[in-house]
Amino acid sequence: MIDGICSVNTLGCNWLKIGDSSWLMNRIEVATGTTFDACVAAIQASDICDTSIVQYDADGDCKCVNINENLGHIAPGDSDLYYCYPNSDCVWKADYDNYWCVNRLKLDYGTMDKTLANCAKLINENDDCSKFWMQTDFTKTDCKCLPSKENCKFSSGSSSLNYCYNSQEIDCDGESIVVSSDVYPNKFNFDVDFRLFMTVTIKKQSTTYGSIFEAQLGTSNIRIEIGAIMTDTETYSFIFNVCDSEDRRRRALCIDCISPPSCSLSTTFANADPEVAYDFTILYTGGYVKVLVGKSSENTITELGSSFTGVTLGEMKMMKSSSIGFGYDKEVLVCSNADNNEPFYGTIKSLDYRTDWTP
Repeated sequence: MIDGICSVNTLGCNWLKIGDSSWLMNRIEVATGTTFDACVAAIQASDICDTSIVQYDADGDCKCVNINENLGHIAPGDSDLYYCYPNSDCVWKADYDNYWCVNRLKLDYGTMDKTLANCAKLINENDDCSKFWMQTDFTKTDCKCLPSKENCKFSSGSSSLNYCYNSQEIDCDGESIVVSSDVYPNKFNFDVDFRLFMTVTIKKQSTTYGSIFEAQLGTSNIRIEIGAIMTDTETYSFIFNVCDSEDRRRRALCIDCISPPSCSLSTTFANADPEVAYDFTILYTGGYVKVLVGKSSENTITELGSSFTGVTLGEMKMMKSSSIGFGYDKEVLVCSNADNNEPFYGTIKSLDYRTDWTP
């Protein structure tokens, strides 16, 4: 999600970017030379527009899709496409620790208290700020945002760059739930650089494997899967498998039968406690896939000031090189596999996929 409004607002949307430098062949022009917020308001007020889709052009032109039509053909161009993601409060987590942006903007609280909530309000109301990012300095209450039309100029220091993750929570009772949709043409494209994030809590789990997240076509064609299994009466293990295109090809053709090749990355996080929230991050960038796991409480920012001395992004469990990518799947499941015979019992919160996570 990028450049949408992160806190609760009258439009009821957080705007998820579903197409970088893309435009719709069947778009309808709604307004010209507008701000993004004005464009959204015009589309939401329209009687003919699908109010969940926005095409915002680089020159400020505002376009929508007819309410009675599908998205149609998407072509590369000087525009971005956004989808109305159901509104939720921010869960602020650091995507970058011990970094700050040289070109950050400092905002004035005025007469307001210097709190995290008020800082988020200032960012949302400032057109110069990127709405989903906040810079927090250790032990300080300063409110700083990232400029909306510039990339962050990174520098090391005693700060964190925080992203507004959605607060939606999925309650897993062992039945699979499809989280992908044809509306999101690029929602789970693992062939490009991406960042996949979720917060997972185990409530109860049998001794059998439970599927938390699954993007794959059949058991022999794994792309990305995350699961949990009880290791003893007190603790559990989280299991991660990430397979690139060559892994999948060999599995599908059974080239290495009876024993198929291992995935590009297979790793386990052991001694996980029930009723404790853990953050999972899978990154693919610069030809490397990485898995990070950590306790959610250690990377959730709830206040500013002297008590805020830093965060923990999570332990790097494994990093492997892969120059191929991991495929594209239109049907991604959580809480169990497609046959519902790998049930997971717990919660999945703040599920987020992005291709543009670097501010």
